[in-house]
Amino acid sequence: MDADDDHIITFAVRWQPYGGPRREDIFVTFGITPREFDERLRKVCLRRFGHPSIPRPVGRSLS
Repeated sequence: MDADDDHIITFAVRWQPYGGPRREDIFVTFGITPREFDERLRKVCLRRFGHPSIPRPVGRSLS
């Protein structure tokens, strides 16, 4: 896993309690649309966890 993967997961976990990141925050942070962010997050999760979403215990430990 690289630093970009870590950043995407950490960003998603931080916003999770608020219903996910806002469109503006995704664009300012990554320069991509929410759809592109969701696709990248799914790919990162598949590579790291073998599942297309962040597992709960991991989400809690990163927040």
